[in-house]
Amino acid sequence: MSRCVCDPKYGEIDFVLPRGSSVLPMEIKSGESYRRHKSLNNVMGVLEWKIGEAKVFCPGNVHVDGPIAYLPWYMLMFCKTHEDAPLLVSW
Repeated sequence: MSRCVCDPKYGEIDFVLPRGSSVLPMEIKSGESYRRHKSLNNVMGVLEWKIGEAKVFCPGNVHVDGPIAYLPWYMLMFCKTHEDAPLLVSW
């Protein structure tokens, strides 16, 4: 039985963008605790959804920790989707 992303036990994800046959969850964080993201961890922990990576836009600098890339807020302008291509994030 497939689980629904709208189930409150997963928490809230700010943005979920299509990426081929999967999705890319994206969080926008404003405080210094931007590396704490329970909802993002919950969603990425559902193996049947096959979410291999996520982006967190934050006040910090570029940093990659496993499948999560932390990017400064201004890098949001480089995110774009195309119907025929996966999500492109230039950084």
